[in-house]
Amino acid sequence: MFGSTIKPPRDIWDRLPKKRTGWGAVLIGACLTAGVTVAGLLVSPWLPAQGTTLLYILVIVGGAVGFGVVTGLTSATLAFFAYNFFFVHPTFTFTISDPRDLFALFVFFGCKVTTDSMAGHMRDIAERERRHAKSLLSLNGFAEALSRAASSSEVAMALASETAKVTGGRAVVLHVKENALTLAASSSAACELESADWQAAQRAARNFAAVYPSAPGWPGSTYEFHPVVSAGRETIALLGIRRPQPSDLQNDETLEAMLRHAAIAFEKDRKSTRLNSSHQIIS
Repeated sequence: MFGSTIKPPRDIWDRLPKKRTGWGAVLIGACLTAGVTVAGLLVSPWLPAQGTTLLYILVIVGGAVGFGVVTGLTSATLAFFAYNFFFVHPTFTFTISDPRDLFALFVFFGCKVTTDSMAGHMRDIAERERRHAKSLLSLNGFAEALSRAASSSEVAMALASETAKVTGGRAVVLHVKENALTLAASSSAACELESADWQAAQRAARNFAAVYPSAPGWPGSTYEFHPVVSAGRETIALLGIRRPQPSDLQNDETLEAMLRHAAIAFEKDRKSTRLNSSHQIIS
């Protein structure tokens, strides 16, 4: 079957929760800080006050790696006030009686912010590298599928299958011949095009440019269409995608490369078909 790809081995980054942003990240950071504060109060009779800082740092770094920089920064800020209120003498007040405690508190906050930023950026770098590796694997799988394709229909099937894997959604490929569109391949039987989808595909074919779906809740196409353009500036096919979530820049770069490879494969098949036809006429 077309579209078989080599899956990278799972590592610790695959097991991490999804990176959070906005209020969701703030809420998670607040919950983590509240949890470690309660834990610190429970063990405070047996743990020195300085030891509580290690609990906060552990949770802050874990939050930044697990949920992103926003969660880590939220935890660091709230931990600064929580540690001052519950563990710095006099407790249960934000008053600091000893100037040395004030200095230690700000050093504590600076260390937390620094470790949080490093941990969060470490995750961002790891995610970028993983997306790049996934892109290379997708292109490798698509190249293998194209090497086995013996006709334009098989090229279309390979393109639809690999696109569905890259985007996590549905994909269709339409052939363009004499301004007429025909469905050449689809990633699943559920890929049905409505009238608005066909109209959007016609616009993409005429304008040699991608046409994107309407906003959720508005009438119009639910698919986005990307033209497969030959070297002679002719739209020879269209790739339709119905994404389950917003577009990812890395995915789009992968799709652009796949469209270029598909255009070469389609042109190669067309030239082969014309050559075979001419041989039949001569014979």
